[in-house]
Amino acid sequence: MDINKHIKKIEENFKLKKFNDVILQCKKLIKKNENNFILNQIIGLAYYSIKNLDLSIKYLKKASEINPSDMVCKNNLANSYKSSGNPQEAEKIYKEILHKFPNNPIILQNLALIKKNISDFSSSIDLYKKSMKYLESEENKIRALTNIASNYTNLGEFNKAKEIFTNIIKKNPNNVSAHIELGKLIDYKKNNTHLNLLINLLNQENLEILDRSKLCFAIGKGYESINNYDESYKYLIKANEIQYEANNGKRFFNQKLLNANKVIEEIKNIFQKENFNNINKNCSKKKIIFICGVPRSGTTLAHQIIASHNKVVGAGEIFYLERIIKKLFFEDGRIIPKKIKDSFESEENILNNEYFKLLNFHGYDKSIIIDKAPANFFWIGFINYFFPNCKIIHCYRNPEDNIVSIFKNYFPSRNMFWSSNLTNTVEYYNLYASLMKFWNQQFKNKIYNLSYETLVSDSQNEIKKLLNYCDLEWDDNCLQHHKNFKTPIATVSLTEARRPIYKSSVNFSKNYSDHLAEFFAKLNKIT
Repeated sequence: MDINKHIKKIEENFKLKKFNDVILQCKKLIKKNENNFILNQIIGLAYYSIKNLDLSIKYLKKASEINPSDMVCKNNLANSYKSSGNPQEAEKIYKEILHKFPNNPIILQNLALIKKNISDFSSSIDLYKKSMKYLESEENKIRALTNIASNYTNLGEFNKAKEIFTNIIKKNPNNVSAHIELGKLIDYKKNNTHLNLLINLLNQENLEILDRSKLCFAIGKGYESINNYDESYKYLIKANEIQYEANNGKRFFNQKLLNANKVIEEIKNIFQKENFNNINKNCSKKKIIFICGVPRSGTTLAHQIIASHNKVVGAGEIFYLERIIKKLFFEDGRIIPKKIKDSFESEENILNNEYFKLLNFHGYDKSIIIDKAPANFFWIGFINYFFPNCKIIHCYRNPEDNIVSIFKNYFPSRNMFWSSNLTNTVEYYNLYASLMKFWNQQFKNKIYNLSYETLVSDSQNEIKKLLNYCDLEWDDNCLQHHKNFKTPIATVSLTEARRPIYKSSVNFSKNYSDHLAEFFAKLNKIT
């Protein structure tokens, strides 16, 4: 069989999504045909499909070198860089393609997504608007409009977002995404007509499974806003069950939680043996304020308050630290202690260097930057060692309130795999509580533990203490964080964080205690 027949068979397997077969077949042929463009491209795409992004980049880069004029291959390579958390390389390639094809709507939108991912929402809007001039189908135009409106929401320009979502719904009354996003901006206490529309949408046939889950979340929160907690719970439990099953269910999640537990035990074992009292690592002169904690613990509020300071810029939820740590110190999902030990003994501060290579892409003009990736609580030991001039703020709140707030929100990230099942959420929360107790023992006085309840009940004094810990002088802007539009918000808290500090979410979990008491009883306390 000649190579073209082999390639045809491989392409058939690719269409059937037999990606592992494609990889094995390509590897055999590449041994004798290493400069075959098609083989390198197909194996690169197969690796992309199974989320092995490093090997995807390796082969797509090779294919692009073999045939530099193939823009489709370059786009695939850029997509792999984007997905791997390397926006610099992705943007460079997208711009190279646009230099030759300035009106290509797909590339314009890919670049728009890069801008959105680094919180440059204004540039993202401009790129989506430009792409719309060259889109032919109405469906693609509506998708672009939805992204534009979403960007306006992140910028706090809610009226512009509402107008766009409303216009989309006028054209397509069954557009689920537009309805859900519009629902986030509506006060159902004043008008619950839209809530009835959401319920009607749920009765549609052929509804995508995750759209059904998102609708249930939206309806549940709608009922909550009008104080109908029994109906709210009914839809929220359904929303979580649908999402849980859609993401492969029990077996997948149990393994993920087991892996997280192993990582935590390995981390404890490594960091309790090291002495960090005399750290003198070379690092960037820029100072990072790391804000971490379980999602929905007040991290966005803390971010907005400190980011309102005239000397600070908020980067929001960036996930560079975790990606770099896993790249440098993990193999096959496990920490390699020797790699960490070698890095401790090295003169080079490799983690700090790699982190700032990515962060500098954002072009921030301030020397104090907030990184608000909640799961950075996993990496507090690394942060203390490799970022000796940083500040760490750990946000926590009443555990019952915390898990209810997680329970009632849709999280699309695979890193939030545990959030769609209450048993898993409680287990994850208890793992987090255990690790935070460990970090507080290991790094006394190096972590600021910020209680959400204290922050909302005694705001001015707590903000003063917070700024003092961050070595920042008082700034009245921090008391008016809800008026701070210099810092976009791209989390599920985006509407709440645009409001003045309010106390109604304290002890809010009591409204669901009849339904969730068995889970509350299993929660461990942070303090």
